[in-house]
Amino acid sequence: MDATQTQQWNDFACMSEALIAAAAIKKITLSAEDYRAKYEKKFPYPQKNYGGLILSRFHWIARDIGLGCEMDLIWPYPMVREEFHKGVLIFVFSGLNLDPNQSDDLSHVSVLQSIDEQNFAVSGCPSGLDAGDWIKKRCCGITVF
Repeated sequence: MDATQTQQWNDFACMSEALIAAAAIKKITLSAEDYRAKYEKKFPYPQKNYGGLILSRFHWIARDIGLGCEMDLIWPYPMVREEFHKGVLIFVFSGLNLDPNQSDDLSHVSVLQSIDEQNFAVSGCPSGLDAGDWIKKRCCGITVF
């Protein structure tokens, strides 16, 4: 990657990064370099946001990697918790910055790492979040199975 692509990857590739992280969770070997080499042609706007994806291409790549064939949206926190504890892979789509004490608009995708009645944790966010943040941060879950 050149410097521009690196900056764009850092700014826009959260869906791609989440797919790579999910592959690791599922014990599928996929480095960021291998991912880019294989799926770069699926980036819809590579000149403006290298690594960024739209949902249909996210789904296509998730299937191709072997994460699952189907996707579904789940919103209520208790349902997300229930599905996660059944072993379902869940991507968290958030509409606000996940950093504590931040509330700026920042659409982001990460992988759900853990969840209980009071807290949840996602990839790329070192500190966990309170269950109440699920609504405050405009989160929803996308299951892949």
